[in-house]
Amino acid sequence: FYVDSEVATAGDGTSWTNAVRTLQEGINKCVANNGDFVYVAQEHAENIASAVALDFDCPGITIVGHGSGEDQPEISFTAGATSLGTISAADVTIYNIRFLGAFTDGITKAIDITANGDGARILCCEFRETDNTMELLVMINVAVNADELVFAGNRFIGTDSADPTDAIVFAGASNKTIVQSNTFIGTWSDCVIDGTVALSTGLNIIDNHVVNLDSTGKTIQFHTSTTGSVIGNKCYGNGSTFAIVADSMFVCPISN
Repeated sequence: FYVDSEVATAGDGTSWTNAVRTLQEGINKCVANNGDFVYVAQEHAENIASAVALDFDCPGITIVGHGSGEDQPEISFTAGATSLGTISAADVTIYNIRFLGAFTDGITKAIDITANGDGARILCCEFRETDNTMELLVMINVAVNADELVFAGNRFIGTDSADPTDAIVFAGASNKTIVQSNTFIGTWSDCVIDGTVALSTGLNIIDNHVVNLDSTGKTIQFHTSTTGSVIGNKCYGNGSTFAIVADSMFVCPISN
């Protein structure tokens, strides 16, 4: 199915010339576990202005954004609701979409992966704050028992605001999840990648570039009993507390 905010006349979503105008409309066309793809046009732009207004709620779908740089499809979060975007079905893949903070005083959670979101993959996307008063306070929140996730090749770009707390936060256990080859640059008062709440098994944090400009914020930290690996991450901080904290994981940092 096809999504394009600039289509002349919205149609049934079966071609570019008959595209629907919003990503949610494209998702709603899909059939569960049918291998459906939703293609999002380059320069597509839409606003999400209420809680769960964007819900990836169809299992097994793949969202593919077309275009790069300024042409990358954009989803702007324009209200301060708790979770504007939600992944509430299993095995959802999101590729090459830019998610923007565009609400004064910040978005509480940009993307919330629920316990039903096992197997979600967020690949080559960008999460960006558009101003130091329009923050993404948490860019991705992972609910308890959302397992086997993959976050790879993404860019998490903040500002110099002190309000954001975490880029990725695990609210509970997330087993066999991979966070790999992402770039994090911003000011997070708590931690960039935070998994301290609960024990996870087989969690792997690999080859990420992590910069936290907050004077007390950490870079990568996990529960003292979490197992897995923290390998090849380049971590930089603006204070003395940015070191990796992962007591029961195999840790091999390049720079720490």
